[in-house]
Amino acid sequence: MDAEKVLFKEILPVNVQVRGLTVAPKSSKKKKDIGDRVILHETSFDLPQGKLMAIIGGSGSGKTTMLNVLAQRSNAGSLHQTGVLRYGGGSLDTVRHAYVIQQDILSPMLTTRETLQFAIELRLPDSHSKEERLALVEEVILELGLKDCADTMVGDSTHKGLSGGEKRRLSIGIQILSNPSLLFLDEPTTGLDAYSAFLLIMSLKKLTERGRTIIISIHQPRSDIFFLFDYLCILSRGQTVYAGSIQNVLPYFASLGYTVPEDVNPSDFLIDITAVDARSTASEKKGLERLQMFAAHWRRYSQTMLQPLEGGNTDSDECDDDNNGNNNAHTRPTVIRQRIPLLREIFILYKRTMLLTTRDTATLAALFSESIVMGIICGWVYYQPAGDLAGIRTISAAIYSSCALQGYLMLLFEVYRLCSTDIKIFDRERADHCVSIAGFLISRRMAKLFTEDVPISFLFAVITYFMYGLQSSASKFFIYWTGIFLSHLASMTGAVFAVAISRKYAQASLVSNMNYTLQSFACGFFVNTQSIPVYTRWTKYIAYLWYAFGAMMVNQFSGYSGDCPYQDQDSTQCQMYQGEYIIASYNFDLPHWIVIPLFVVLAWSILFYVAAALLLKLNPVDVSLTKQLKQGSASRELEEIEQTKTDSGEPIDITLNNIYLSVTLRKKFTKMEKVILHGINATFKSGRINAILGPSGSGKSSLLNLIAGRTLSGLLNRYSSSGDIMFNELKVSTDMMNSLCSYVSQEDDHLLASLSVRETLVMAADLRLRHLDRQQRSGVVDGIIAKLGLRGCANTLIGSEFKKGISGGEKRRVAIGIQLLNNPKVLFLDEPTSGLDSFTASTILEILNNLASEGKTIIITIHQPRLDLFNKFGEILLLAKGGSVAYNGPQSTIMDYFQSLGYPCPRLTNCADHILDLISVNNQSMEQELDSKSRINSLLKAWEQRSTSHSYTAPMTSNEQFKHRFGEFIRQPCAFVPALISCFHQQLLTTVRNTDILMAKIMNPMGVGIVVALWMAPLKDSYEGIQDRLGCIQQVTALYFCGMLNNLAAYPQQRNYFYHEHADRVHGILPFFLAYTLLEIPMDALGAMIAAAFFGPITGLPRTAEMYFALAYCIFIIIFCGESLGIATNTLFDDAGFAVNSVSILLSIGTFMGGIMSLDMDSVLKGINYISPLKYTTMILVNMGFPSSVEFRCPDEQLINDPNCIIGNGTYVLQEYGLLASYTYAFGVLVAVALVYRFIAYVLLRLKLLKISLGVFNKKHA
Repeated sequence: MDAEKVLFKEILPVNVQVRGLTVAPKSSKKKKDIGDRVILHETSFDLPQGKLMAIIGGSGSGKTTMLNVLAQRSNAGSLHQTGVLRYGGGSLDTVRHAYVIQQDILSPMLTTRETLQFAIELRLPDSHSKEERLALVEEVILELGLKDCADTMVGDSTHKGLSGGEKRRLSIGIQILSNPSLLFLDEPTTGLDAYSAFLLIMSLKKLTERGRTIIISIHQPRSDIFFLFDYLCILSRGQTVYAGSIQNVLPYFASLGYTVPEDVNPSDFLIDITAVDARSTASEKKGLERLQMFAAHWRRYSQTMLQPLEGGNTDSDECDDDNNGNNNAHTRPTVIRQRIPLLREIFILYKRTMLLTTRDTATLAALFSESIVMGIICGWVYYQPAGDLAGIRTISAAIYSSCALQGYLMLLFEVYRLCSTDIKIFDRERADHCVSIAGFLISRRMAKLFTEDVPISFLFAVITYFMYGLQSSASKFFIYWTGIFLSHLASMTGAVFAVAISRKYAQASLVSNMNYTLQSFACGFFVNTQSIPVYTRWTKYIAYLWYAFGAMMVNQFSGYSGDCPYQDQDSTQCQMYQGEYIIASYNFDLPHWIVIPLFVVLAWSILFYVAAALLLKLNPVDVSLTKQLKQGSASRELEEIEQTKTDSGEPIDITLNNIYLSVTLRKKFTKMEKVILHGINATFKSGRINAILGPSGSGKSSLLNLIAGRTLSGLLNRYSSSGDIMFNELKVSTDMMNSLCSYVSQEDDHLLASLSVRETLVMAADLRLRHLDRQQRSGVVDGIIAKLGLRGCANTLIGSEFKKGISGGEKRRVAIGIQLLNNPKVLFLDEPTSGLDSFTASTILEILNNLASEGKTIIITIHQPRLDLFNKFGEILLLAKGGSVAYNGPQSTIMDYFQSLGYPCPRLTNCADHILDLISVNNQSMEQELDSKSRINSLLKAWEQRSTSHSYTAPMTSNEQFKHRFGEFIRQPCAFVPALISCFHQQLLTTVRNTDILMAKIMNPMGVGIVVALWMAPLKDSYEGIQDRLGCIQQVTALYFCGMLNNLAAYPQQRNYFYHEHADRVHGILPFFLAYTLLEIPMDALGAMIAAAFFGPITGLPRTAEMYFALAYCIFIIIFCGESLGIATNTLFDDAGFAVNSVSILLSIGTFMGGIMSLDMDSVLKGINYISPLKYTTMILVNMGFPSSVEFRCPDEQLINDPNCIIGNGTYVLQEYGLLASYTYAFGVLVAVALVYRFIAYVLLRLKLLKISLGVFNKKHA
């Protein structure tokens, strides 16, 4: 079969015409008004069919915005755009198109080939045979150089898999499979080395030769990539300075007096002359004047070149492809994407979900373990109670726990699982029009049904049914399991409903928490349904838990007879021990109240799915523009800022001798060792930039992490290393290196989204530059902002994936700026130019070069250096795939060395690109692969014969010697008090600006309080009122979960930021931990006081000051301890989903062991309960909530015979239930328990970071 014919048949060529396109954010006051900040100024161009167009420009120039508008991916609600867009004479709907986003959203548990196979199954209609689809997948794998990793798992942060570049290529491959006529790609070369980027653009160029029109945004194309483009659009600060053919771009700028030098990459030159250098006021003013000249000249020039569109109206209010003068639209019908039939889509998604579920053994093990452990614990807590009144209430509580608490745990976990990965993949595939809402929802539930839903609920039912000692009947057991299974199902579909409301975990979990609070109140266990006020009593009919609990109660107590202590079993007193009376007391004495409620629960499961489907359709993902803070002047002039002084002391040269690094991977019951670095010998000298070059997978980042002391072993991965590190002539350990060096990681996702650029740098300076006064620190920050070209965004928030802020390149500069504040003697940077345009990359390396000239040792990894930057490097370490050295020495001799081997650099070629091409494997065909591997092996052997390793017999330098020699350069942590103040300020600002955190901390406890008041107020003094009061107090323990949710909203992002600060030895653990606690206390206290008002005065517990403040105090301690457990688990586990599941189990156990639900626990469990805050809060609130002044009336049946019948006062009730106790001491014990919980969380954080700080290089490994 001809694979090429399969891939490229039925392509309808499409041209693109743009006239007067302008984009700006809509005004908040009047949506139709264009705001002051124009994102994209008037742009016009023509792109012929079958051509490749690149949109280039500096960071923040508007490349992504233009691409999104052209692809109609921008949010019409937040952006206002004018102008005319035509695609082949019609609207975008008339052509088949695809879009590759900048983020790689992939299933981590699929291989590359499987990902493509499932993608093509979902995209191509039945007219393509299975053989054609498989051939297409194999061709895409070869086209994109994915052959070596075709059977490798995609992986994620916790499971090693594809490299960043390989994931990028896979994302592109998925879109190519849909056979589009028009393809949009946002920064497709991000994360790729120079050779991989070249191969990728070559692949795109081949696609255009076969008929496709492709538009990409790209920030730093190498010279040979530049001439692969057919058309070029150059942007700068939203202004278009050129949009035309690649052949005319250089003559056009030459006519303006800007001729490209022969040995310079044209794209670098063009970006340099059109970018605005914001490092000083003078350079910024000059750059703006030049930019305005370029933009004005191009507007005049383009008007003479472009023909007006027939019937076009560039003055229209909105871009409307169908209405803006589009007279030819009728000639091209709208392309209706041939979606595969729904049944086939469901089958394909079912197969994929089944595969993902069975491969994710960690999640399956966690779910099954949770079911077994919770079943055993519940069975132990409620183990075969007696038949007295306390035992009857215990059985009722056990049934409630089975259908409610277990479902709640599953609900939280499913919300997290959806938010973390699954819903993101669905949103991407839905945007690609290859997955429907119905297909996603139905296939997901089908796949989870027999892998999770049925076995998990069955395991829990089997364990608890017999440990509870429920009636021995097969039919009753089946009904019991059915109730648990349907409750579980309703929780899982309810989780989808919550995520459909909000993709953010904090908000989705809040929705879930409020829903389950409503369920628990309306179900009839905590408050009798006849006692619920009439205005909320109707809610029982919409609470699926009322139906599930009712069916299971009727199932258990039908035909039940308890142990009545009175001799006359027919007396009125013994009626309370009969099953029918118990069923009636809970108001479940309804006809057929087993079958009907179970079907209603099933109906609710379906209804949640239907509602979720509607919300998913009406609530697409939106990335909105962030606001710009209104602060003072962004920066003073660079010339006014005091420059960094030249370092004193001797320069530090770093020598690596015979460095090896391997990792032992543990998979199931096998171990596999993989060599990452193989015999590295290298020298890095001060005074120049030292660069580590190599293709993806060559071990560049691994080497940098190893010598910086940041290579960490985990439970599944164990690193082994050997070799010597020398500081001049001293042998040092990685711990010593870490104390002296600063490190800029490749990822910048730890930056806090709610801080502006200036605030981030100021707060970092407050911790790192305490020897300077505030004005001096501000001057240093101004200098960094100016040097890094951050003046234009100095007061813009960092932003996140949900709220757009500064660009990716600007984030990288902020991360570098933080490390430059240290003024370090040795600086490591992992891919500092990744994601930056060539102008900004040049600026970054110019800054690093200046730092090196001050006597610093600068070591960077870099995958695509431009020529003028390459010429600035000092020593170069060239690594090949597999971690072997192909060259190490001065940059000035590297070309002579390769020329001596028969590989001279061609004319007009960037020598850095030429070198990387030589040591890169070409996987596009078997012949090319063999040739490239043979060439690489010869290069490695040539260097191995030339290089020599030295044996350093000197012992490891002692800490005392190291401090004596380099003491002035060793970073010292910030003192405790300043660090505490700075950490508190940073966390306060982050919290105040983050509405999610504020909502969680205030609304979670207040929401529970409101629900309590709505369903329980006012509490009565009747027989049912006893159960209602106990239920009200029991609901206080549910605030344990609020503490956990509060922690999940705030702690993880603060933790990640602190980990980076701690790795930089900026400050200790205690300032961060204490600042978090000090900020948490007033917010928890405020939430507790608000909630106490609803639980106490409003609901009807004793309306006294003592009761109110006791409630507020107990609620505060409960929330505080819940947060402590959240800190502990979120510290132990970086994966929030596992942390949620773990802490939820602990909280659930604590709630039903509090002392109200199980009234006859085992002595061992009672002993364990002494460390639970809920034991003491329940003791306080029960004894204060049942005062002796309150008398409770008899049941209605006894009042008929004796209207004055009284059960007794509050003290008597407590005696009957065994709850009467002296409680004043518990106030003090609660303080001790809260401190112990927080101390345990602190110790765990110390242990976690102790593990991180352990060096892995201190021992030799064979």
